[in-house]
Amino acid sequence: MATSAAHKIDRLPATGEGQRLAILATKACFLLMILSMMFETLGAGSDSTPLYFTVSRGIGYVLVLFAMVCPGFSMRRVPGVLLCFAIYPMVLYAHYWTDPAWNQTAFLLSFGSAVQLVFFFWIAYNICANGMVKLAMNTFAISAALAGWLWFSGAASGYWEGNLARATILYEDPNNAGSMLALGFVAVLGAAMNATIQNKLIRLALFISILPIGAALLATGSRGAMLGAGIGIVVLLFAQPSRSVMTSPVMRLAVLAVIFVVAIGSILSNSELVSRWNLTIEQHNLSGRQTIYLSALRLVEERPLYGWGTVTLFDKLGMQLGRSRVDTHNTELVVLGETGLLGFLPFAAGVLFCIREAWVHRRSLLGATPLALMGTLMVTASSITWIQRKQFWLVLILAATARFAYMIEDKEEEPDHLQPLEAPASRPS
Repeated sequence: MATSAAHKIDRLPATGEGQRLAILATKACFLLMILSMMFETLGAGSDSTPLYFTVSRGIGYVLVLFAMVCPGFSMRRVPGVLLCFAIYPMVLYAHYWTDPAWNQTAFLLSFGSAVQLVFFFWIAYNICANGMVKLAMNTFAISAALAGWLWFSGAASGYWEGNLARATILYEDPNNAGSMLALGFVAVLGAAMNATIQNKLIRLALFISILPIGAALLATGSRGAMLGAGIGIVVLLFAQPSRSVMTSPVMRLAVLAVIFVVAIGSILSNSELVSRWNLTIEQHNLSGRQTIYLSALRLVEERPLYGWGTVTLFDKLGMQLGRSRVDTHNTELVVLGETGLLGFLPFAAGVLFCIREAWVHRRSLLGATPLALMGTLMVTASSITWIQRKQFWLVLILAATARFAYMIEDKEEEPDHLQPLEAPASRPS
């Protein structure tokens, strides 16, 4: 009888006991790193002192060490999208030789982070391609749920620089905290809606966990994060395939209505939040971002092809605005300003590839969750600079590897061009 060939999850060559242990350790470190991403500032103080070593970063270093021991597992594939993202640090490095005004320390920190994150994308892509993508998504959802409950319990809650209208988690900047919570909200909601989770108690726990995550998100006061979460929810509800527990359009509309009514009610009950949204809607006030964006675009016009480099861009932007150094507060602008079209166009192509993969493979075990996360990320990253945040790259990885989240039994739902081949039937002797 015919036997089904291996699904597109990689089959690894035979390995020894040492290699198997290294692979197991690599997988464990990868999941622990995802679990720790929501707690990047663990150990920080209220004085906003930057942390040069964090739990998440330490786990990342160990992950790289184990990955180097088993390259046949963690570096076997070199996806084309990796090359799109790798051009970004290459152009940054070229600035090291062409720009005489470099601050060596600042350059090494920025360039080193860019290289590490692209390398992380490569390793994580291979790990997810070997049957770990669904577990990675679930781990991210668990991390978000833990952050929400910790905030709700008061163990990780606080206020940013004494501003009672801007709550935070573990002294994280409210905009960064809000963006992480927005992604977490979408990830947990996507997991709760996924019909492949058969245990009703687990699904109920996920739905309940949405409440503290949503409350923490609103408490941060981050308008970009709230808008990003809204976009993600809409995409998740209406792009989700039949595998979702909510197959009825009426049910999806009802869930959407409930979420938005609760969110709007919570905003209206907070005078500070109402004031922030009034400034945005009526006066088009983005807390000074509109001035920064215009200044950054003028700098891009001066060097459209090659950009300014990671240090000079912020220094020049600060000079235009009468300050020492100013961040662009926009991920797309920082890539364009630092590396020009030479780095921006390949990077944008890589992001579009991830969006396409998430759309094409929304019938995988992950459903529309990667696509919804990409929608949330594109909105939130437009109001903060997230190019050096692990969460930014994790979402890209989950979207790019959605194609590896199929089961052999689901061949009829998989796009035709990705159907595994059938092994030839054995001939009777």
